[in-house]
Amino acid sequence: MKKNLFAIGLLASSFSLNAQILTYVGDGASVYIQEDALVYSGGTVQTVGAGKVDNSGNVMIDNGGFYTKNTDGSDKKDGNNFILRLRSTAAPFTPYGQLFITGAPQSQITGIVDKEYRNSNHGDYQQIAFPFYGKMASSLNTELGKTLSDKRWSQNEVLAYNNKKVRFDNFALSSQFGVTADAFTYYIVGGKSLDLANSTKVIHGVPFSDEDKNTVVKLEDAGAGIDFGSGGNKQNYFREKYNSYVQDAFEIGGKGGTAWTGTFGKNIYQFGNPFLTNLDLSNIGRAETANVTDNLNITSLYGIRVDADAASVDYTDNVGSSGGGTTNFVTFNSGVPTGAVDYLIVKPLSVFSIKLNDNNKKPTFDFKNLRRFKYVAREESTDYNVTAAKRMGANMLASTKQYASNARVNTGSTVKQLGIYALDASGNIIDKTFYVVYNKGITGKPSPDSRSIQVSAGGSNLIGTFEEKPTGGIDTSLENSYWLYINEANENDFKGKEIPLRLYDDNKLVKSLKFEIRENAKLVSDNSSTLTNGESFYFLNQNGSPVAIKQNQVVPVTSADVGLFYGKPLTDVLADNPVINKPSSTAVVLDNSDKTYKILFDKDWVKANVTIYDMSGKLISEGNNVNTENPYIIQLPAKNTVYIITAVSDKGEKFVQKIKN
Repeated sequence: MKKNLFAIGLLASSFSLNAQILTYVGDGASVYIQEDALVYSGGTVQTVGAGKVDNSGNVMIDNGGFYTKNTDGSDKKDGNNFILRLRSTAAPFTPYGQLFITGAPQSQITGIVDKEYRNSNHGDYQQIAFPFYGKMASSLNTELGKTLSDKRWSQNEVLAYNNKKVRFDNFALSSQFGVTADAFTYYIVGGKSLDLANSTKVIHGVPFSDEDKNTVVKLEDAGAGIDFGSGGNKQNYFREKYNSYVQDAFEIGGKGGTAWTGTFGKNIYQFGNPFLTNLDLSNIGRAETANVTDNLNITSLYGIRVDADAASVDYTDNVGSSGGGTTNFVTFNSGVPTGAVDYLIVKPLSVFSIKLNDNNKKPTFDFKNLRRFKYVAREESTDYNVTAAKRMGANMLASTKQYASNARVNTGSTVKQLGIYALDASGNIIDKTFYVVYNKGITGKPSPDSRSIQVSAGGSNLIGTFEEKPTGGIDTSLENSYWLYINEANENDFKGKEIPLRLYDDNKLVKSLKFEIRENAKLVSDNSSTLTNGESFYFLNQNGSPVAIKQNQVVPVTSADVGLFYGKPLTDVLADNPVINKPSSTAVVLDNSDKTYKILFDKDWVKANVTIYDMSGKLISEGNNVNTENPYIIQLPAKNTVYIITAVSDKGEKFVQKIKN
C-alpha cells in the first residue's frame, strides 16, 4: 500500500513539475486513472518491473520520454505495465483510456502500451489502424486469437492500402508497423475466425513519436494516371478488378451518378489514426486566420468518410474486398461540415477516408495537430496545444478559426441542415440521411465540374432521399441511377418544394424517425423549429398536412414515404399530391443465407415482367407475369460479370438496376 500511495503522489506531482522531472511508477506499484481525468506529466514517464499504470482516462506526456523497464534497467517488452482500458462494451465502445506524447523523439519512446480494443465486425476484412512503432505483424496472431498468413485472398492476411495506386498491397507478417509502412497507414486484416464485436482484444506496442515526420503526409496524386476501365473492369497489379473494391459515394452523389469516369475513385486518401489519442477532423476544411498556420487548411476538401459499420467489407475470391454497409459521411463544400458531423472523432485504431475535389493544390496533412481527448468535436475557442490542455484539463477545446467555404462562399446566408435518423424499437439509431439547403446550394443533379456537398446512399441503406426536379418531387430520370445520403437544394428556388424520403425496410426494423436541425453545423435549441431567418423544415403527416419540424422531434413510422420541405409547402403542391412522384420500393437484394440475388417488388405491384441481360446485351433469363407477392430469385450463370436487371409492372412502372455477381 505504501508503494501505491508513493507512486500516486509522484504521478500527481507532475502537474506542477518541469520537464526535467521524472514520473516514476516503481516495481509493484499501481496507479489507477479514472475516466475523464487528465494527468499531465512535464517529463519522462517510466514504469519498472511490475509497476502499472491502469488508465481509463487521459495521460499527457510533454517533452519527456516513455519507458517500461525491468528491474535491471533493460527494456521490458511483455506489456502489462501501461494499460489503456476499454471501460464499456456497448457501442460506440466508450469511454476508453488515451495516451498523448509530444516533444520526444522515437528513441526516447520505447515503452509498451496495452491497448484494449473492440469494434463491430466488418465482414471478410477488418479495417484497422496500428499506431505502434516497430511492431511485428506476426504478433497479431496471439493478440487477435487467429492464425494469420501471407497468402492473398485467404481472409487471413494483412494488407496495407496504397493511396496512389488505389489498391491494397501485401503486408508480410515479417513486416513492422510504422517501419515498413507509414504510421498513418490504413490496414485490413482477414476476418476469418475473427470476432472483435463479442470479445475484447489486447494489442501491444510502442507509441509513435509526433516528432517523426511519418505523421505528416502530402495529399497528392491518388489514382493519378490509373485507368479503371469501362465499368471498373480493368485489373490492378494483383489481378483484382477495380470495381470489386473501389467506391466513391462522393462522386456518384455529387456529380450526378457518373461512375468510372472523370475523377471517380480518384483523389481519395484512406488513413489510420497514428496515435493512441482521438483525432478530431471537424476543422480540417476551415480557413486559416492570419496568426495561425497548422496545416489544417484543406481548401480542396470535398468530404470525409468515417466509422465503418458491420459488414462494410465483402470478399470475392481472386477479386478482392468490396464495400457495402452503412458508413458516416461529412462534406465541406458549403463552407461548414454537413452530414454526420457528430462522427468526426476518429478513435485510436480506427480509420477514415478523405476525398478532395481535385488534385491541384496538393495540401499537407499533419495528424499531430488533430489530437483530442474529448469524444465530441471541438468548439470554436482557443487553439489546441499542450499548455492549453494542461490548463483546461479534460475539457480541452480548440480552434479560433471560423469555417469558410472551399468553393461557394455563403454571403448573407447560413447552411441549414435537417438530419433524419431511423430508430429501431429500442430507440437506437440504425441509419440516417441529411437534407441541406443554403443560398449557393444546387437544386437537382449537380454538374460534373460542380463542388457539391451530396453523397450517394448505398444499396444497404434503409433510408435516403432522391434527386429532386426543379418543380419539386423526384427526378424520375435519375430514380434508378442513385439515391442520396446527403441531399442539397438551393434555399431560394426550392423553398416550399418536396424532397421525397423513402424507407427501404422490408424487415420493418425502423419504428420511428428522429429529426435533428443544425444551422452552420451547430444544433439549434431543443424543441425549436425556427431558423435564424424565420423559416422551418416541414414534413407531411399521415393526413397530408404540413407540420413544422422541431429539434429532437420523434415521430412514428406510418408509411415508407415521407415528404420533406424547407419552408412551408406550397399550396399547389399539397393540392396535387401529399407525396409527389412516389418512388417505387422495388429493389434487388443479396440474400446472404444462400448468396443469391432476389427482387423484392413494390407492394402495389401485382404482376411483373423481368429480364436479365449481361453487359454485352445478351439475354440471360426472363420471367413473364411474375407473381410479385414473393421474392423473385435471379438465376445468374457466372461470376465476375455485371448484369442489368429490368422489371416492369402490370401498370407500366419500370425498375432497372445493375448488379455484379
